[in-house]
Amino acid sequence: MSTNVFMPPSGPAQDLCMMQLLPIYKHVKLSENSLWATICHEMVRILDNLQIKLSSVNLVHFHWEEVTEDGFSKHLTSRIMIWISVLPDSTTGNATFNSSGDILQLLRKHDIYNVNIAYHELTA
Repeated sequence: MSTNVFMPPSGPAQDLCMMQLLPIYKHVKLSENSLWATICHEMVRILDNLQIKLSSVNLVHFHWEEVTEDGFSKHLTSRIMIWISVLPDSTTGNATFNSSGDILQLLRKHDIYNVNIAYHELTA
């Protein structure tokens, strides 16, 4: 687990990157034979066992634009991501770290290796 602390950039030279959240409607393996429903059910069980209070589990990716050193725009898209929304103050970094490992292991059982796991806390 990382001990790094996120510090938002400051000053006009370090503007925050505007990202677009995009849903995933089809995945080569997760769209087959209700596999997504099976995996979601198992993920919720994993999260419940760790007492992580979730609001939703979504399959998403992010899109953003970066300016290269030569001044051109470069469009980037993240890997497909299982994005888990948790309730405020309902979990710890250790719990999310442990659950991510369990979820990745679950995905590997279904020969899925190209998906990241991310958590975000809902704001009140």
